[in-house]
Amino acid sequence: MGRLGSHRRVISLLVVMLLAVSVHACQIMDKAGDLPEPWIEAAPLWQSAGQWKLIASDTVKLTVTAPGAEKVKLLYKPMAAVERHAELKMLAAPAEGRGEFLLEWRPGPDFIGDVWAEAYYLGGAVKKTEPLPLATEEAISSRAGEIPFDRVGGSVKTDESARSDKLTGGRIEQAPFVEGDPRIWITINAPAFRLTLWQARKELKTYPIGIGRRGFPLPIAERKASEIIWNPEWVPPDSTWVEGSKDVEPGERIEGDDPRNPLGKVKIRLGGAILIHEAAKPSDIGRLVSHGCVRMLTEDIFLWKPPL
Repeated sequence: MGRLGSHRRVISLLVVMLLAVSVHACQIMDKAGDLPEPWIEAAPLWQSAGQWKLIASDTVKLTVTAPGAEKVKLLYKPMAAVERHAELKMLAAPAEGRGEFLLEWRPGPDFIGDVWAEAYYLGGAVKKTEPLPLATEEAISSRAGEIPFDRVGGSVKTDESARSDKLTGGRIEQAPFVEGDPRIWITINAPAFRLTLWQARKELKTYPIGIGRRGFPLPIAERKASEIIWNPEWVPPDSTWVEGSKDVEPGERIEGDDPRNPLGKVKIRLGGAILIHEAAKPSDIGRLVSHGCVRMLTEDIFLWKPPL
């Protein structure tokens, strides 16, 4: 009986210890729930570019406000890193005790990504700030053609129209142009003779167009708009349709103001000799008229300005 009683006392002691640990854990959770949420700020900043807050200097001042925290850990994740993040700095509580942790940081000219902080408190409580999406202007400009497709932009790899319920979720959301946001796609619905301009999955505007003739169809593929040229000259290609023309010769340089120039006042390069350019006349729209290019009305391609 003595040995059994001893075992019971040990078991009882273990139960008491487990209950104590459980109560202590609950107290930590309660304390964490009572703590104010920490937050992070950066300065100086320009206006936002879509989701990104543009850094306005080589050095940015990061301020984490976490009253009562013993220390904070600053972390960041570049946009190119899908899963991994890196530690920027561990900061101890400032002597003043105001709960503000400061860091001067040089992010580099091509930085684009999220920065956030973890605040550590007495008793083991940990709280995270909301991520702060930061970017330099250089990074935004250089990645303008490298932003991953969203569902609308990804329609190029399917037989679906970009305006279909499958890609828009059953609702086409319209929005004004946001200056500096590089998440821009142009989708073309060849059978409908429509070009749609999108930004961040939202429709900015849709335009009627003319496209390639049956013998010179508009190639269906993913392309990057690499250059806009005003008053472009035209060099007729060495092609059978040029050879049959009485007005121009292959290789001839035709200036932008020459009435024989079919490009009009502006062209947008899409690679592989494919262009978006001004229509020669309004009757080009809604028809198979070009040699693989997209034609648009003058007021749409030349005079259009992003709505503010």
